[in-house]
Amino acid sequence: MFILDAHQDIAYNARCFGRDYRNSALKTRQLEIHSSVPAQNGHATIGLPEALAGRVAVTIATIFTAPDNKTTQIYPAQAIYKTAEQAYQIGIAQWDIYQRLVEADSRLRLIQTAQDLDDVLATWADDAPEDGRLIGLALSIENADPILEPRQFEEWHGRGVRLVGPAWQASRYCGGTAMPGGLTQLGYELLEVMARFNAVLDVSHMAEESFYQALDAYDGTSIIASHSNPRKFCDTD
Repeated sequence: MFILDAHQDIAYNARCFGRDYRNSALKTRQLEIHSSVPAQNGHATIGLPEALAGRVAVTIATIFTAPDNKTTQIYPAQAIYKTAEQAYQIGIAQWDIYQRLVEADSRLRLIQTAQDLDDVLATWADDAPEDGRLIGLALSIENADPILEPRQFEEWHGRGVRLVGPAWQASRYCGGTAMPGGLTQLGYELLEVMARFNAVLDVSHMAEESFYQALDAYDGTSIIASHSNPRKFCDTD
């Protein structure tokens, strides 16, 4: 048995708050006792040691950016963008954090191929030694604005991104949380490109109209809702 953690903002927390995922949550809390980080971002609840102890074999690790508007002023400036080019640069900076993480810690592996996934899961077999366990990071873009144009997803795929959530709030690609709207023309084009690369479509944060349009339009093999609640329990978008 193992756990797939479907959403962790590891690079965002590292870049904006100096949190090192390799530290335990306890160590991070101790380091932040006299800082403003807990008030801004909450207390740390997980780190690599806890993930390994909790049998988290795979983590969907995000590249997260927030558009510059009056509702996002609570977020650090390092995550906020005004233009697609700025979103791209923020996304690249977070992508680089993941590259340095896996280079620095042999317990982490980027999942880019089926073989990478098989190699990670093999370390969680019942007869595999506990000290050899790996956590696989599957990179996801949460809010597609760092993708400069639909065909530029090819570059991101080459960098190892395997999942895309087109929205957080509204993006150039579709409506999002608290910002209703359907898929834009760019949104439809992005889904076409993603399908060619067999990327996973993450519908979390998509506005209701764009969500149903995406279900009808996406020809890729995988659609997930990585962090969403059933309407029965949370009757909002």
